[in-house]
Amino acid sequence: MTELFSEPEQLKRIAEPLSNRSDIYSLGMTLYVLANDKRFPDQHDVLPEIEEISVELNAILRKACSYYPGNRY
Repeated sequence: MTELFSEPEQLKRIAEPLSNRSDIYSLGMTLYVLANDKRFPDQHDVLPEIEEISVELNAILRKACSYYPGNRY
């Protein structure tokens, strides 16, 4: 289950060093799951929007959970 919260660079899916952006990904994924009625996304490279929340919160979650660290906060 913890792997579902882990960022791609920690899982060695992309060749990027770990940084504070890794923590942003994990926090973003935690918030995404809580906002999505405790359901994980089917895919992690493009995070699906959650219809029940605002456009702004969806944008924040997508940026925090970006597959590539350089696109995160």
